[in-house]
Amino acid sequence: MTLNENITDKKYCWRCSPNIAIVKYWGKLPGQLPASPSVSLTLSESYTVTSLRWLSGERGVHFAFNGEPAPLFGQRIEKYLETLQPQLPWLSQYGVAIESSNNFPHSAGIASSASSFGALALCLAETHLDLRGVPRKEFLPFASHLARLGSGSAARSIYGGFNLWGATPGIADSSDLRAIPIIDIHPVFADLHDLIVVVSDQKKSVSSSRGHALMNQHPYAAERYSLARERAASLPGILKSGDMDSFCRITISEGLGLHGLMLTSDPPVNLLEPLSVEIIRLADRFRKETGLPLSYTLDAGPNVHLIYPGEMADAMNGFIENYLMPFTSHVRLIHDKAGAGSLRMSIQ
Repeated sequence: MTLNENITDKKYCWRCSPNIAIVKYWGKLPGQLPASPSVSLTLSESYTVTSLRWLSGERGVHFAFNGEPAPLFGQRIEKYLETLQPQLPWLSQYGVAIESSNNFPHSAGIASSASSFGALALCLAETHLDLRGVPRKEFLPFASHLARLGSGSAARSIYGGFNLWGATPGIADSSDLRAIPIIDIHPVFADLHDLIVVVSDQKKSVSSSRGHALMNQHPYAAERYSLARERAASLPGILKSGDMDSFCRITISEGLGLHGLMLTSDPPVNLLEPLSVEIIRLADRFRKETGLPLSYTLDAGPNVHLIYPGEMADAMNGFIENYLMPFTSHVRLIHDKAGAGSLRMSIQ
């Protein structure tokens, strides 16, 4: 089937939010497959909006980010689209103009590649739906599959709330090929907030691809993957029951454990800053002094995500005023929370 000429008259546009991993994705296999499962929370206040227009009689990718041409990222997208051609054979017939923008600063401790490839994958999946008549129930799983091939963590940004990516013992429909939403959630986990303490907005010294590669010969790789499977399998039950203590223990251990894996790699990698450690100490002190369920995690970088139930909002204002205040001139705070998932945008 050839591409319907009407497709070139249509503009596709999707909004997608990044996610913060609770059980970390660290270590991957060929084909953009995870070495172990991961679980994440999709955010809401931070997001990427991507629009796409197919170009008849042209080839190649025209990409603009925040209104400016971005040829380097455009080259990455072009390579990504090449990898998708076996599944989307119609891609070879058209050029494409893509415009993308973030409402959050780059390198702010938020995985922009997840929201960027998530939004792009949704545009591609909708086009494929128009062309091939894919059943609606397969749309989001297919978008998650396409997103994974661009950035592994992007597979988890298609859905809202908590998501599981990776084949997990005892979890029906879990797959290495795409993420699935964790549906049955206690109300306390449906209203989680994420206060992102941006310690540094500098580009990471180690790319995600290089970081994953460090696990190939890591002495603790087998133990890590076993622990990730165990924790991923336990989280749906924890989220259903409202077991905040277990959630906090896993969240904190996973964030610190990720950096422990990097520090024990060969060569060792340290992405923490002294201020990162100080923020962690403050969070631990706050938990001890108040007994409130403030947890924290870090991705592969120095910025700290403080995770807490929405009912703690007033207490967290006190945390900022009484604990963080001496450091507010050295950090930037971004307030985010659990989100409902991707959104198709109307074109004006």
